[in-house]
Amino acid sequence: MPTVHGVSLSPLVRKVSILLECKGGEYDLNPVIPIDPPPQYKAKSALGKVPCYEDDDIVAPDSSVICQYLEETHLAPAMYPSTATERARARWYEEYADTKLIEVLGGPLFFEDGECMSNPCA
Repeated sequence: MPTVHGVSLSPLVRKVSILLECKGGEYDLNPVIPIDPPPQYKAKSALGKVPCYEDDDIVAPDSSVICQYLEETHLAPAMYPSTATERARARWYEEYADTKLIEVLGGPLFFEDGECMSNPCA
């Protein structure tokens, strides 16, 4: 079974989890805390960051890389736009949210919205 390494408090782990749930994929969540990951975790994620996705022959660190992999291997439902121009724009917004938005807000965001998380695919 696929494994997502990280903790659900991480917005980047939640991004991957939501995409997996929308695509109907089952997975295990291995709680790796990014502040002090176990030494063997560096073999999976050279930067020691979360999330990292592991399944069969693939080990993919970085939430955007994971999402692209899942989009290409689990075709339905499509989570990214259908045209190259729209996909490029979506990837730019994703990159902005993953880096600059978190930086501007002063660090990682940890919040839960029960209504949103109860039906992430709506």
